[in-house]
Amino acid sequence: MTEAKGRRSRAATVWAVVALIAAGAAGLGLYLPWLRTDSGIIGIPGGRVLNEVSGWELTAGVVALVAVAVAAFLALVWLAYARTLPLVAAGLILAGGTIVVAVASVLAAPTDRFVDWAASNAANTETTSEEIRALLPRFFESNDVTVSAEPGLYLTLAGGAVVLLAGLGGLIVSRHRSRNRGEPQVHAADDRVEASADASNPPDDGPSQVVPPLVADEPAPEGASLTSSDEEAPSTEPEERSGDASAPGSDADGWR
Repeated sequence: MTEAKGRRSRAATVWAVVALIAAGAAGLGLYLPWLRTDSGIIGIPGGRVLNEVSGWELTAGVVALVAVAVAAFLALVWLAYARTLPLVAAGLILAGGTIVVAVASVLAAPTDRFVDWAASNAANTETTSEEIRALLPRFFESNDVTVSAEPGLYLTLAGGAVVLLAGLGGLIVSRHRSRNRGEPQVHAADDRVEASADASNPPDDGPSQVVPPLVADEPAPEGASLTSSDEEAPSTEPEERSGDASAPGSDADGWR
């Protein structure tokens, strides 16, 4: 159990580090060009429109920037306080999904996003934002100008996707941890049952020996003499005649 818990803790730490690195990559992509036109700088009455725009300058880029900051903060919280892992993982899933959706909205219509940016940033006293919205699409169409996605956009998209995957991985780890939380108590109960079974059924080492019960000695009756079992029993054989007794036919009869 201790080894399995250590593996889950290491897995959670790995996912947290991955989420933090992915958030950093997504944030770096926000400061790189997202969109670029192949026409160069576009002049308008009273101003001009640059031919490239970075991620943080777009509305979708601002939303992605907030999501990146949230993802980085949650990854740091994950590394510091693993107990809040389920909530942190869910927050990372939400932040990563927000980044992916924001970038996808730009990829789906790059020309429209570029026009929106130009209308909000290049407007001046001579040309309003509504006029820019009307002029730029006609300019792009008449001059065959295209708006292409730049590497910064794809870097932010990849970072958001990895943040989303890290959140999913952390959520899976937290589910395994909560599922196995009660296992030590079950194993401890099983060990106690096995120990009691071993105590009630001792191992059979060989044929059993019956030990007779101990009986206390009864007190001897009064006047009875105690005889040690070690004393020599009286002999039932006739005593041998002493060597000085005269046997028949011996020399003693000659004196009679």
